[in-house]
Amino acid sequence: MSKAISKMRKPTAGNVVAMDDARARIAAELKAICGVDDEQIATWLPRQLLAAMGPDIDVSLVRGLIHELQPRNALECMIATQMIALHSCGMYQLALATHPDNDTDGINITLNRAIRLLRTANELTQTWQSLKGKRASKQSVVVKHVTVQSGGQAIVGAVAGKTGGES
Repeated sequence: MSKAISKMRKPTAGNVVAMDDARARIAAELKAICGVDDEQIATWLPRQLLAAMGPDIDVSLVRGLIHELQPRNALECMIATQMIALHSCGMYQLALATHPDNDTDGINITLNRAIRLLRTANELTQTWQSLKGKRASKQSVVVKHVTVQSGGQAIVGAVAGKTGGES
């Protein structure tokens, strides 16, 4: 047995309870941030995001990014984590493109990767805005056939109704 292992403290009932309390507190926070009720989903999605963004990423940054997007359910949390990961990877590819050791082919390859990643992130952002109701959808009405009876009138164009209680 190594010295490091022999010096480790054995778990006590108090330590186990404290670890369980901390785990429960973190799980509850992640469930609230991710907008889900299931603890597995609430921990799985941020873990995937951390893995996609690399080992040097700060956990509090990931938590903060998801929190800022305020997903309301598992689907929104999945889209939020994908948007964050794609943005991060796209920006990393842009940084690689400017590396001084890159030749023209290397620059083109990394720029094309960045463009594809960021374009996909943009598409997810548009999907996100549609889900959240933040994107103004253009509505139009197409009238294909109008019959105006003798003595009747037809109006073509925008019509505003009366306001207030006037008759």
